[in-house]
Amino acid sequence: MLAQLELRGQPVQQGLLLDASGHVVGGTSSNLFVVRKSVLTTPTLARCGIKGVMRRAVLETARTLGLRADESDLTLPEVFGADELFVTNALFGIWPVRDLDSRRFPIGPTTARLMLALGYRNDH
Repeated sequence: MLAQLELRGQPVQQGLLLDASGHVVGGTSSNLFVVRKSVLTTPTLARCGIKGVMRRAVLETARTLGLRADESDLTLPEVFGADELFVTNALFGIWPVRDLDSRRFPIGPTTARLMLALGYRNDH
């Protein structure tokens, strides 16, 4: 909640949260997913983070679709080096990240496939 308040007045809808070790934990009110070479990765929740309902749904759906889905520590360079990014939460479902600082991301095939399987349109 406090992290989301810090974004007030900023031209952004979500921010990234890092743990004390500098690993990406998720979005300010969401879980983060990185797609690189068709492999879906979300930050591990071993030290901190939220076990979101949509996080679980995306991981289960990815495995059902035959997509490799991992949970591991993620660094900022790994996030910026992703082919696709999206965030999830129970209120908005799956939300593709199109811009992160000056880096632009497409709504790629893995994100689109998961959105379709979970019943979300890709017009965000």
